[in-house]
Amino acid sequence: RKCSFWLFSAAFKEKRPRGHVEFINTALKYIKEYGIHKDLDVYKALLNVFPKGKMIPQNAFQRIFLHYPVQQNCCVKVLDEMEWNGVWVVALFIW
Repeated sequence: RKCSFWLFSAAFKEKRPRGHVEFINTALKYIKEYGIHKDLDVYKALLNVFPKGKMIPQNAFQRIFLHYPVQQNCCVKVLDEMEWNGVWVVALFIW
């Protein structure tokens, strides 16, 4: 099951420039059903679906007023899911 999840996330990342928020929300919905909700690598793969460098605020107004609110809320949802499932969140940022 973990292997199929990896293949699906890799295929999505390569082919889709949009829809990453919907993909992550759907993956979070079925992550317990697949039995991979305790695996840190799964959450890393989900966060790697986000495009790199495109979601960076360019000025002060964008920093103050959530310029990418849907994407930011999706990322917080992933971190919350990690915390609820007992996955050590700090380990995600120490690689």
